[in-house]
Amino acid sequence: MPAPAAASAEKEAPTLPEELVSKLLALDDDYTKIQKRLEREIRELERSYDKELTPIIEARAQLLAEPGEGGSNHVKGFWKKVLRNSTEFEDDVEEWDLPVLEYLVDITTDDLFPSSPAGDEAPCGFSLTFAFAENPYFTNDKLTKK
Repeated sequence: MPAPAAASAEKEAPTLPEELVSKLLALDDDYTKIQKRLEREIRELERSYDKELTPIIEARAQLLAEPGEGGSNHVKGFWKKVLRNSTEFEDDVEEWDLPVLEYLVDITTDDLFPSSPAGDEAPCGFSLTFAFAENPYFTNDKLTKK
């Protein structure tokens, strides 16, 4: 009777000298330290650019909120068009979403952190907050997806 595949695979694995294993583990530790430093520096760089981008995003939201001719929002349906034309979201927008999206006035994102956000801790995800004008579909002015 042939041996199970896992058992035969273990027999084929070479036995490495202990000294070689120690050196490989040390190299892996060095690699991991550098990789973590890179990730931390990328997060710091992103945060520094966030400080520059935030006023632009806020100005866009304010501009889009200003009333146009006749007192109504002059770019009604702006975010609906953005979502429908976005390669990242086009498949998520369903036909029944379209009337509701006419009332979408802003979209914001926030990083989500594990239980205690430390300065060098990586986000574990993000949330999207959709802000809506008064509408006949629901009473909430904001919906958040985490």
